[in-house]
Amino acid sequence: MIKDLQLYASLYNDKGLHEEIDLNQVILDLISKNAASWEPLQIIWKVGNLPHVYGRKNQVSLLFEELLTNAVKFRVEKAPHVSVSAKEFSHGWKITVADQGIGFDQAFKDNIFDVFRKLHPEDGRFEGTGIGLALCKRICELHGWEIRAESIPGKGSSFILTIPELNQSSKSC
Repeated sequence: MIKDLQLYASLYNDKGLHEEIDLNQVILDLISKNAASWEPLQIIWKVGNLPHVYGRKNQVSLLFEELLTNAVKFRVEKAPHVSVSAKEFSHGWKITVADQGIGFDQAFKDNIFDVFRKLHPEDGRFEGTGIGLALCKRICELHGWEIRAESIPGKGSSFILTIPELNQSSKSC
């Protein structure tokens, strides 16, 4: 937990330069990096045509790693379905990370991003510090992005990032 808190606090001190980031490559790298623990789960991945964005690559990778890890962690007993998709709109992109997991009550959609917020019982099945989604929100804020959550208990969750045109390149791969 101390390590997670230090990471959370250190985000404001990260002076890394913004660079062009291929989100498809970020997702593929994360799936490969976590293959040893994720392959036995027989996850069904659906990754759409994602844009290139500008940001701090280490932070953007951490953001998506937290979202993908949550999608896998809060799964139902069957093989998890996880999708990452993008939709262009007039002023930027909406990137959605969606799963068909256990979901959560929409009453918690705003405070799910609070530090130490855990929505599911600590029965050993869902271990964690309650900092992951707070990290996601902070990274989004530091990049001028927005993040929100939608969910239906027992049906799954979606985390939607809104990335303004200023923070994304015109290229989509």
